Amino acid sequence: MKASRTTAKVTGQLLTLVPTLPSPSSQDPLSFLWNGGYIKAQSTIPGTTESIEHIVIVSVPSFLVEPINPKPTFIQPCEDINSDDFSEIQGGQSTWQVSHGTLQVACELLWMKAVKAKVPLKSIACITPSDAKAFPYQLSDDTFFLTLSCV
Repeated sequence: MKASRTTAKVTGQLLTLVPTLPSPSSQDPLSFLWNGGYIKAQSTIPGTTESIEHIVIVSVPSFLVEPINPKPTFIQPCEDINSDDFSEIQGGQSTWQVSHGTLQVACELLWMKAVKAKVPLKSIACITPSDAKAFPYQLSDDTFFLTLSCV
């Protein structure tokens, strides 16, 4: 039995994810860690030339939400983690971690769902973050993490 597609939307913030650095001594796959922050963008104040920074909030149709089940982890200074990237974590060193492969599969699945539902491309928000390295998510060598094989 399948649930019918609804008009329900999910609203939330985009997490700032920091890639682990590649390490020749580590057998762990590349992963991303939440640094406790959210993607921010600049908005011009109407009637002025000034702008303010705000956390980006997005709303998407509920059928375009895919749980990824991140695992809780502790930030420990080591060769694949720059602890300076985690200044926004308050009250401790625990955060969420998701593997590159899991994030890749979730994105491919979401793209297939969007294509199947014929979601118009212009309805997908274009986000210009305050920090160009924060989003779209990038690997430690500044290449984008995502390569869609279904495009």
